[in-house]
Amino acid sequence: MARLFWFTVEFGLIREEGQIKVYGSGLISSHGDAANALGPKCDRRPFSLDAVFDQPFEIDHFQDVLFVTESFDQLYKAVEEADEESGRYASRRSA
Repeated sequence: MARLFWFTVEFGLIREEGQIKVYGSGLISSHGDAANALGPKCDRRPFSLDAVFDQPFEIDHFQDVLFVTESFDQLYKAVEEADEESGRYASRRSA
């Protein structure tokens, strides 16, 4: 679940009206992290629970990979799914 938190609450991106925008608190609070997230060096991938839970992260440098959700409804549904299937996702290692 740490990875879900990391890639949403801390470093979440959302697509609104065709544009990718930051919403995660780690991005909002850091100009450098936000610039990296929206810049050419960051690999922005479509959000999916499997992808998020399979993606390791390190906290001490800019993120190479982030995930873009298409809506907050998609995110809310993903959180519900993660809760319902917590056994499947809990077996995956935290970063």
